[in-house]
Amino acid sequence: ETLFKKGHKKSAPSTLRNALVIISAVPRILFLYSRKREIQLKFTVYKFVHILVSTHASSLATWKLPVFTMLPIRTRFLHAAYRHGWALESTFRLKNPHLSAKSLSFTQLSLNQKEFRHHSTACTSNLNHYQEVSKGYHSVFFYTRDGQYERWQFGAIAKNLLNISANARIVDIGGGTGRFASFLHSRYALTDPVLCVDMSPDMLKLAEDEPGVATHCSDAVSFATKMQPESVDYAFNKELIHHLQAPVELSKFYSGLYAGLKTGGQSITITRPKKNISYPFFTAAKQVWMENAHSSDEIQSVMRTCGFKNVRLAVEEIPLALPSTEWKDMIRSRMWSTFSQFSDEDLNHGIREIERRFESQNETVHFTERLYIIIGEKQ
Repeated sequence: ETLFKKGHKKSAPSTLRNALVIISAVPRILFLYSRKREIQLKFTVYKFVHILVSTHASSLATWKLPVFTMLPIRTRFLHAAYRHGWALESTFRLKNPHLSAKSLSFTQLSLNQKEFRHHSTACTSNLNHYQEVSKGYHSVFFYTRDGQYERWQFGAIAKNLLNISANARIVDIGGGTGRFASFLHSRYALTDPVLCVDMSPDMLKLAEDEPGVATHCSDAVSFATKMQPESVDYAFNKELIHHLQAPVELSKFYSGLYAGLKTGGQSITITRPKKNISYPFFTAAKQVWMENAHSSDEIQSVMRTCGFKNVRLAVEEIPLALPSTEWKDMIRSRMWSTFSQFSDEDLNHGIREIERRFESQNETVHFTERLYIIIGEKQ
């Protein structure tokens, strides 16, 4: 309050040290009142403390960087609700404080009140889901750190990429806990950190512990549409695209990526098939999967419409076997968003259906994992 009262004075100081922004616990909302006029505060920040808020906990992130930040306030009220996955677009959190913040200026600062409210219902649903699954995320087969599946998946993606230079600027949108972003940084010995973008503060909190990763809290469409023109060499999104609705959100997303990529840059989408799946799902879960997923043809068509050239699909697959108890536990914990729409009773009913349908696989479930890698270039 004191900070912004000072800002209203005609002789507002050009340098403010030890700036402290406090965001009160959810469901409170931060309002910055501009008294109906545009105010511009210039900060040279040597120590910036930002309290990030999730539903149940907050975490401190401290910068000791000579970061020069311009904060224009142009609307009557600004509200930032972390519960809906929104962050001030200028805020980045670095694990390695010696890394240059200059290399992370991928997005333009935007504080439009209407945009903060955009798709708040969907954001809340996804945030609640990932807040819960983040607690045991790396204990599940598909996301075990350096586990069998992770090694196969990351390797399968890498073999479909051209040689990435060490000075490449990379963003991983929907990057969750930052494991894939960290893999890219290590695999290609990158100079700059890989920017891991996710709308869940709980997932990003885990990403902060990954080497070579910087984090940014935003939903995918908002981030893509605010990217600075020609600022990125590679834009990855892995296991994200099914969260976006066709055709509007898909078009906005890929149009934003196209504008943000440098000439010669690539958009790489990693997803799973819409129909050609062999997971031991119960009937209702398979229906939800197919309703949310996009076919590879649809994704490629949207990418071409948005300007991408040489759009191509690579398919990687591997036969897998899991203990049935582990598979059923994954369903009960709603590890995939497919299961997040079902009540405990629905899931128990679905598991009984799986036990009946896959009775011959009583102790072990078998399926073929298929990965779709869709690459488009900006020429």
